[in-house]
Amino acid sequence: MKKIYFLALGLFAAGAVSAQNDTLIWENFNGESWTEGSTETELITEVGNTIVYELSPGATGDDKWYNIDLDGLTPNNPNQGNEWFRALAFADQDSVDGFDAVFAATSWFTPFAQANNWLVTPSFYCSSDAVLSWYSASFQTPLFLDGYKVKVSTLTNDPSDFTTTIFTAKEFVTRTAGDSCSFGVYTFAPSGAGFVHGQDGTYTEPNTDNDCTRLRGRLHPHSVNLSQFAGQRIYIAFVHDTDDDNLISVDNILVKGTFVDDASINEVNNVSFSAYPNPATDFITLGFQLNAASDVNIRVIDNLGRMVSAKDLTNQSGNNSVTVDVANLAAGVYTISLETAAGKSTKKFVKK
Repeated sequence: MKKIYFLALGLFAAGAVSAQNDTLIWENFNGESWTEGSTETELITEVGNTIVYELSPGATGDDKWYNIDLDGLTPNNPNQGNEWFRALAFADQDSVDGFDAVFAATSWFTPFAQANNWLVTPSFYCSSDAVLSWYSASFQTPLFLDGYKVKVSTLTNDPSDFTTTIFTAKEFVTRTAGDSCSFGVYTFAPSGAGFVHGQDGTYTEPNTDNDCTRLRGRLHPHSVNLSQFAGQRIYIAFVHDTDDDNLISVDNILVKGTFVDDASINEVNNVSFSAYPNPATDFITLGFQLNAASDVNIRVIDNLGRMVSAKDLTNQSGNNSVTVDVANLAAGVYTISLETAAGKSTKKFVKK
């Protein structure tokens, strides 16, 4: 049975939410205790969600949450879980503000290594007005700041299907000078756009040693509009992939939108295509037919969910044959997807 790790308890005062939208996803990780589910790897949360600690990837339409440890590493602190675990909100002010337990994950391992922990929501049909909101906090910032990503799958709950990143929180990598209170001397990854907790001077508080290089992170609100996935059944994953820092937490995961009953859904017909040869050595050829002119997007995804090849075609119609170069890919199993205005389909193939 998976342990429930507590660093604190408290009361949560729920903020007002719009009565105009339905609640599609909700979990606040609260409650004095969680009950056991039907198996040793299931827990039932206070709000009635089932969280499973083993994943049989590839499910579609799954109504359970999944909490998966993909790194298999041993936390430096034995009181912390190998995957996401329940914990006290890190900042004193968060307890004052009424936050109860959060879901936390560690990147501090013995020996040092990169975390790979996944918290996956149930699937839901995404309406055009759907919005994801949540809170997150790092245990400390800027020194040894943990980061994470929020990803979406429009296929299954297999980690390899989460090919779209909708939010990136950066992690500490190095510093150009000695320990400093200035964020300017620190380097954060990944490069490019992303959120750095505390960089704008908000949602932090002094730690117990009053050390400004290790400010305690307070729970920071975030939200992402999900309209780009309207009309599709999607999964959302919170992926903690930090390399050797400390702790991150998430809380109050909520999706609001217009609920659509499965029985009323008219699924878009997926476009069919062939992919050969399989296994492939140098090239794989896709054959498909389009009844109306459409742009075509082809993606090759590896088993870690990374896009390793892409090809975009414009204004295609009729019978089509497209060759994709896979010669430089490492041997292994890959997913190739083809998306048109008529829908999206995927196939697995083996690269020899």
